[in-house]
Amino acid sequence: MNRKPPNYWTKEKCHEEALKHSTKISFKTASAGAYQHARRNKILDKICNHMTSPHKPHGYWTKEKCKKLALNYNSRTEFVNKHSGAYDFILRNNLLNEVFSHIKRKPSNYWTKIRCQKEALKYKSKVEFKNKSTSSFQASRKNGWLEDICSHMSNLHIKKERLIYSYEFHDNYVYVGLTCDPTTRKNKHFSKSKRNKSVVHKHFVEKCEKYTYKELTCFLTEDKAKIMEKKCLEDYVSKGWGILNISKTGSLGGSLIKWTKEKSFKEAKKYKRKCDFRKASGGAFNALYQNNWLNEACSHMPR
Repeated sequence: MNRKPPNYWTKEKCHEEALKHSTKISFKTASAGAYQHARRNKILDKICNHMTSPHKPHGYWTKEKCKKLALNYNSRTEFVNKHSGAYDFILRNNLLNEVFSHIKRKPSNYWTKIRCQKEALKYKSKVEFKNKSTSSFQASRKNGWLEDICSHMSNLHIKKERLIYSYEFHDNYVYVGLTCDPTTRKNKHFSKSKRNKSVVHKHFVEKCEKYTYKELTCFLTEDKAKIMEKKCLEDYVSKGWGILNISKTGSLGGSLIKWTKEKSFKEAKKYKRKCDFRKASGGAFNALYQNNWLNEACSHMPR
């Protein structure tokens, strides 16, 4: 990759480069030099005004906006799948009951076997049944009716189907995971419990509150999900994203290198800029970041 000479980037060239991209993240990843020049000279917003924003601006969501939006939905699940940012605001401010007060919950013992069976006939797989009618699915599983009322479905092994998802934080860090229950997994990531050790929650609280949630695949069998999780993670690494994942992806073994402090510092000495270091050796860079060693290891690099 050819380096641009000093003072190469001008306002006009930055604008021309920005027109090739539809989002700031794409612009930053593909042309970091132009992006940084535009930001330093305070022309970034101006040359990027044609771009679409994948997120609402900070402070956009209010209780009133969430309540108004929620009136368009008859289930929480549907709302979560389409408006994850609004749902995060609702969770953080304990507004669940107030915002979704128009959604009437079924009375106790509403889901009998006959009603669950009638509901199950609407769906072709257990995954679809669970995602679109969670309460009847849970009642069926709790009472031991699930296999019986789902006998018409093509897939009887819901536990072996998972999708791949990601949290793209707007400071260019990403977490990639797999789950058979996106809603429950999301709630666990952002749980306020003192025992919550999720790196997603840690990064959200300590580093960057702005992120984009993406479902990268449809539901896949267990073996395919393992392969696709690793592939998606490697794709982010190749594009220069910082990786928040600490554990191995998909239990495949050997997919991520364990960088010690000594190895990470030694690797950092090979580079003159943080951006080059991150792109060339994401594992070492992330180990330093996670352990708060990054500034020390990169002290020889000019700002």
